[in-house]
Amino acid sequence: MCRGMLMCTSYGCTCPVGLTGLSCDEDCTMGTYGANCSQTCSEHCLNNLCDQYTGVCLDGCSVGYLLPYCRENCTMGTYGANCSQTCSEHCLNNLCDQYTGVCLDGCSVGYILPYCRESIETQLVYSAATWINIFNWSFIGIQIIMVQFAV
Repeated sequence: MCRGMLMCTSYGCTCPVGLTGLSCDEDCTMGTYGANCSQTCSEHCLNNLCDQYTGVCLDGCSVGYLLPYCRENCTMGTYGANCSQTCSEHCLNNLCDQYTGVCLDGCSVGYILPYCRESIETQLVYSAATWINIFNWSFIGIQIIMVQFAV
């Protein structure tokens, strides 16, 4: 027969969930939870901190893992810390790296790897504007040099 806070099971006496010790008067140590604190928090719980009763990660998950227990990879189409970011809508098959968001199967036509967020048109316009800007500065430089020689 179990005494005090001890609970009887088919295996003998055990402490209630979240407690340990001979008299069941000690909280689980950091990184453990459950009956007799016999279970360990997921290795993907930030700061190795989980609820002593449920095992829910209290500070969130490592990048690429899903709350609340941080034991599952991000679901398709999500990535990052706590899987809170979504892959670009232009990632083929809605598939991106669970850690970085890099599109794994390529991009929709007209979009640029690695994240498929930038269109080729935007890149061309940016490149053209950059070259025009460089040309204008070069032209101004040439005019200044010509003025200096003309004096």
